[in-house]
Amino acid sequence: MIKGDSWEIISSKIKESAKYISDLRKSDEELFFYYDESNNIRKYILKSTGFNNDNVNFSLAGVFSTEEKDISKEELYDLLGFANNANFKEFKFKHFIKKNSHTFFEMIDTDKFTNLFKFIKDKNLYIHVSILNVFYYGIVDIVDEIIHDTITPMKLNKVYVGELKEFVYSKMFLEYNRFSEMFYDFHYPNIKEADAIQFLENIKEYFETVSIGVSKRELNKEWLGCIKKKMDCMKSSTDKLVLLAHNQDDILIENFSELYSHKIFVYDKSIHLFDKETVIEEHWCQTGMSKSTIKDRYNFESSEKNIMLQISDVIAGIFAKLFDYMACKSIYNLKSTVTEMDKNSRQYKNLKLLMELINRTELFESYLLNFTVPTSLHKKFIELYNCFY
Repeated sequence: MIKGDSWEIISSKIKESAKYISDLRKSDEELFFYYDESNNIRKYILKSTGFNNDNVNFSLAGVFSTEEKDISKEELYDLLGFANNANFKEFKFKHFIKKNSHTFFEMIDTDKFTNLFKFIKDKNLYIHVSILNVFYYGIVDIVDEIIHDTITPMKLNKVYVGELKEFVYSKMFLEYNRFSEMFYDFHYPNIKEADAIQFLENIKEYFETVSIGVSKRELNKEWLGCIKKKMDCMKSSTDKLVLLAHNQDDILIENFSELYSHKIFVYDKSIHLFDKETVIEEHWCQTGMSKSTIKDRYNFESSEKNIMLQISDVIAGIFAKLFDYMACKSIYNLKSTVTEMDKNSRQYKNLKLLMELINRTELFESYLLNFTVPTSLHKKFIELYNCFY
């Protein structure tokens, strides 16, 4: 358990780090955040049969405002067509999507989405979103571990390292089941010192034999060189794996606590209200955060009681489905699909309304659109956004 005063120190350090890497302009203002989640697998672990879940894009998202809002539940329910059902307690993302839809663009082709997007804008609300690709998040420490002190200094920049992480992720994901077995054998991410060189040897052997396109061969050569240098250093000195040791066996993601707490730390003058999430509540109780002064910044509440949390459920669902959809499509396919849409269709207009909401947040504070995903997936999102801006 972390002592109460230490939480304030942790919060300050995370905020300072965020300010260092990003242009934060609103972190000292009082904002009102509302959160819900989608694709919530709660933990990502290894079993003898493989990963406990498929690779998903976890979405923690919602709405926020610059002042405390008194949003009328009755007004919104009437607008969305939910008012005449006395037994209807709350709306969720599933109540908005088009029946028998198969793609993301088909899903959002409903009047309910049209009305909700316009309502959010008319009430001067903003959207915020954090997306985390679980397999990508689970394996990037391998890259950070290997390239530390082995990569050419001039290449140790955000763009090149991001490209390298994307490359390693994409090739490992091709053999998702193979790497789940290998990771399980080594109790990843807790590699024992005696097994460390063999772990790296297995990775090296895979990248020596996997099919690589012409455009990525130099990158693969650099990657293999870094692995070999790391292994040589470990054989001839006391160099060890740091990021991949002293963790829990077979647990890539124990919970999503870091994602839940991040905005609480960075936007420390704000109020943060979450839909009930027992796993996170219990974890914060165990670590002592719920007994610290940080507790004054956040709370958990049943979404049945709060219309802003219900809106947030829809926003979280939209982004989870959008990123899952984009993951299966090429940039060309996404752009051509949008280009070929009837510009007067509800489908196109709803997509445009969604992009307008994204643009409003981008202009307000781009840090509130946060994506821990492969570079290729982020590029797809940017290209889709650029179809409208």
